[in-house]
Amino acid sequence: MRTARVLLGVCILSLSCFAANPPAQNDSVNKIIQASLQASSLQDNLRRLTDEIGGRVPGTPAMQHAVQWGMQAFTAAGAESVRTESFEIPYSWSEGNTEMTATTAHQISSGGVGGGTVLSSFRVRAVSVAWAPALALVKHVPVVDVGEGTDADFQKAGDISGKIALVHTTVLKKWADLFAEYANAPPIVDRAVKAKVKAIAFMATREHDILYRHTNSGAGEIDKLPMVIVAKEDGERIARLLAAGNLVWADLSIPDQVGGPIKSSNVIAEIRGREIPEEFVIVGAHLDSWELGTGALDNGCNAALVIDAMRAIRAAGVTPRRSIRFILFSGEEQGLLGSRMYAFNHRAELDRAAGVIWFVTDLRSDKEHEIENASDVGLVFSDADAKAYLSLTARAEVLRDHKQAATIWKSTDNVWWHGPDDPNVCVLKITPLTAELWDGPSSKAVAAFEFVKARLTGEKPNLGENRKVTVDLK
Repeated sequence: MRTARVLLGVCILSLSCFAANPPAQNDSVNKIIQASLQASSLQDNLRRLTDEIGGRVPGTPAMQHAVQWGMQAFTAAGAESVRTESFEIPYSWSEGNTEMTATTAHQISSGGVGGGTVLSSFRVRAVSVAWAPALALVKHVPVVDVGEGTDADFQKAGDISGKIALVHTTVLKKWADLFAEYANAPPIVDRAVKAKVKAIAFMATREHDILYRHTNSGAGEIDKLPMVIVAKEDGERIARLLAAGNLVWADLSIPDQVGGPIKSSNVIAEIRGREIPEEFVIVGAHLDSWELGTGALDNGCNAALVIDAMRAIRAAGVTPRRSIRFILFSGEEQGLLGSRMYAFNHRAELDRAAGVIWFVTDLRSDKEHEIENASDVGLVFSDADAKAYLSLTARAEVLRDHKQAATIWKSTDNVWWHGPDDPNVCVLKITPLTAELWDGPSSKAVAAFEFVKARLTGEKPNLGENRKVTVDLK
């Protein structure tokens, strides 16, 4: 997280005003809230997407059906326009019937009946990592434990060329664990390639034999090595055998099917703005999912919610000042491919995306010089009724843009200037970088004081019992 070096005076002086919207705006918000609370097709939309269509991998008929579902649902929700935008994913991929069997040898006392060395085998529950290459059936391949897959772990393992590397993982308990799993895998793959292993077996980060899928490549490319995710319990059994000195071998078949480039599509619906239609806000979720389940949580529920957000706005009879684009992205699971391609294809208009905060300010103030010296700033917002507080770190720019000033001009600004064309008028453009939301019982005055003190001193604000959510907006 970046450290804010300047605390804008306007944020402190106007702290009590941020929650006070003009009456017309409050009326529109209340109408949307009421429309959101009415019976809707949200649950039925989700049921159709998950129960009827199911898992949705780009390049499959299910994904095509999901795109059609999205277009129909947006139209029914009242979209002014609905379209698809296609893009290319460099490879298609689907899993065959992955099979893994582990065999170990152990000794039975020769003094008894049937003594000597005994081989025992057990099935290992495993699925292929997505967008990994196929592996034709190999038999009796030694398995070696490489711990968490660090450089030191691989060095300790010695010569493991041609073997299967078993990698330990942390049980998933919080969001940070999930993203650590994503971040840790690529360097492990690189070390395994260097060590010339036959394949990698990652222990699942979920317990109770739960298997799942993700990729370790980042741009839709086929990865460098065959890889499987094995059930946590099976992986730990193998690890215990190896730790006890037992040799373990595996028969492994990963008949993944890899094909050439495929087309996938984002679904885009729009409500046109009434005053500044060329500027727009994006509300999005991803439509694709893996096929081991129905993709309800990741990310069907949010896809249905995006559609219902449009429905609520239309049902409320509200037309926003700016345009709103509602987008269901594809190719997210393969590396955010759909959203990346949307950003690339629309790069000429992204400056009009309403992802910034604007203030009218005065050229005669010291802010321009302060921001020239230190453009990282901090803002504090509050909702006194809900006792909720938002702290932003952001980057600030001072612009002499009278046209932009006119779009955000309020009647109260005439107290200070002779209209938006006043030569002393400029605008302060704030681009958020991170956001922290406190939803706690502290009073607004206490919260404001604690936030300001925290920004100036670096100390943690003391807000008593509270819930905190941090979002990286970079």
